[in-house]
Amino acid sequence: ERTKELSQSESDLRELVANFPSAILVQSEGRIVYVNTAAVEQNRAACVDDLIGMESMQLLHPSARFAMKKRHQKAKKLGTKLPNFQSKRLRLDGTEFEGEGVSTPILWEGKPAILVVVLDITERKRTEQALSDAKLHADAAAQLSEKTRIEAEVASQAKSAFLANMSHE
Repeated sequence: ERTKELSQSESDLRELVANFPSAILVQSEGRIVYVNTAAVEQNRAACVDDLIGMESMQLLHPSARFAMKKRHQKAKKLGTKLPNFQSKRLRLDGTEFEGEGVSTPILWEGKPAILVVVLDITERKRTEQALSDAKLHADAAAQLSEKTRIEAEVASQAKSAFLANMSHE
C-alpha cells in the first residue's frame, strides 16, 4: 500500500512539473537531461528531443556563460540553492531574451545535477527601461521648466527695472 501511494505521489509530481507554466530544465554533466513543456516553448524548440542532450551553456548568451559556469560550480560546492539570477539567454532560433531564474543542486538518476527554473522577463525589463526613460524625461522637463521660470522672473525684474528707470526720466 505504501509503495502504491509513493508511486502515485511521484506520478503526480511528474505531471505537475511537466505542465508547470515556467520553464524547468535539469542539467547533468553540462548537458540537458530533462525539460518541461514550458521550456520547449520558451526556447522555441519543436519538441523535447531538440533540447535533451544539448550543452546547457548553448542556451546562454556568450556574455553570460562564464558567470553561469562559476554559479554552477558554487551551487555544486555549497550543495544548496543560490539566489535568483538574471542572464541574457538564447533560443534555438538565435533570438535573445532576458531570463530570471533559480537553480538548485539535485540528484538525477543517481548523478549530481542542477534543476533550473527560468522565467522570460524581457517585457518586464522593457517596461522598467521605459519607466526609467520616462522619469529621466520628466526630470529634464522639470529642470527646463524651472530654468524657464527663473529666466522669466529675471526678465520680468529687468522689465520692471527698465520701466521704473524710464518713468523717472
